[in-house]
Formats: sequence, structure tokens, C-alpha cells
Amino acid sequence: MEISLKEATEKLTAPGQMFEIVEEPIDGVLTRVWKNCPPSLRFVLEWAASYKDRVFMVFEDERITFSQFYSHTAAFAQVLAHSYGVKKGDRVAIAMRNLPEWVIAFFAAAAVGAVVVPLNAWWTGAELSYALEDSA
Repeated sequence: MEISLKEATEKLTAPGQMFEIVEEPIDGVLTRVWKNCPPSLRFVLEWAASYKDRVFMVFEDERITFSQFYSHTAAFAQVLAHSYGVKKGDRVAIAMRNLPEWVIAFFAAAAVGAVVVPLNAWWTGAELSYALEDSA
């Protein structure tokens, strides 16, 4: 049985579902939000680790399990925090192709509380410079 996108959305966001949508005031504005939204990306990272040896990412012939993803991400988060002194609120720019390392870098920076600044690896030097200056 095939269902439409609208029907699928209604089922996924219905009361009691994982993606249930409710309205809550944010800065005085009633806003639609996910009721069961994880509190942080760090939480998502730790939750993902529970999937252990299931495949998380596929890139060409490479397979990365949830455990490997968590391990690589935690290791890089340690490097960011201890070797480079990255702390909550710092900006961490990522300019690279769509590789598994991009996802690891993103989650590692978020895990230490940094603000991730994704940059387009195809930009020119001037465009990258502008984006870096503007992200501060």
C-alpha cells in the first residue's frame, strides 16, 4: 500500500509518535516544535552509539558502524577540546567535500559546544574569507 507524503507526515507527527508536533511559545511566538526532540546533538550522538555494529554511513566501498562513528567523533572532540582549546561558543569552520569525515567533524565540534560553521569547499578564497569573517 502506497501512501502520500502528506499521509506519512500526518502519521509521523501524530500525538504519541516520535515526531509528534506541538505548539510552544518561543520568545513570545507560538511555534510548532517536535515534542520529543532530543535536547542536543550531543544527546543524538550518544543515543546513536547504542546501535553499535549496525551500519551508520556508506561511502563508496567504505562502511562505518555507529560504534566506529561514535569512537571517531569522541576522539576528534577530545582533540578539538584538549589540543586546540575549543570550548562552548567557539566557531569551528568545516570546508570539505561530502565525506564521512565531514559528519564526524560536525558532531565532534557540536559535542564540545562549538558553533559549527559549514563552508562550501568549492568557494573561492575570497568567498571563504568573507564567510569566516562573517561567522564571528
